[in-house]
Parts: sequence; C-alpha cells; structure tokens
Amino acid sequence: MKAHLQENLSVPQLARLQTVSESTLKHIFAEFAGMGVKKYYTALRMKEAQRLLFMGNSVEEVSDALSFSSPSYFCWAVKRETGKPPSFFHQGKHR
Repeated sequence: MKAHLQENLSVPQLARLQTVSESTLKHIFAEFAGMGVKKYYTALRMKEAQRLLFMGNSVEEVSDALSFSSPSYFCWAVKRETGKPPSFFHQGKHR
C-alpha cells in the first residue's frame, strides 16, 4: 500500500494489488488493523501529506503528488482527517 500512496485507489484496486479478494482484504484489516481498508489507506495518505507539507511542499504540489482531484478537495480532506488545515503542517508552523 505504501508504494501506492500517490494513487487514489479503491478497495477493489487495493485487493487486486495484494492478490486477494476484496472480502479477504477487509477481513484481514478488521482483524489486524482494527479499522477498514479505506480508512487505513486514507490514514497512510494523510501521514504522507503531512510529511510533504512539513518538508515545505505547497498544497498544490502535495495535492497533485497524492492524486487528489483538486487542491481545495485536498484541503477539505486534510481538515476532515486531522482536524487541522494543511497550513498547520508547513515547516516551522508545526507545534
């Protein structure tokens, strides 16, 4: 999964990458990660977004690098997932 953070993959696509059925992938994640596949994948993407922002990349660059449909959707997604706007994660602003 980590090798595909730059893509916005669906659960069926993630299952194909792992060469397992969608139901098997969901079961494995529920049992071992304690969360759904998509939630886990989204959390990984948000961690990567935070890392890229902290390194000084712009919202537009990170949005594009992680294949979000637009910078405004990226901003909305970061705020929804972290409770903080992307500007919080820029280098020097992280508390």
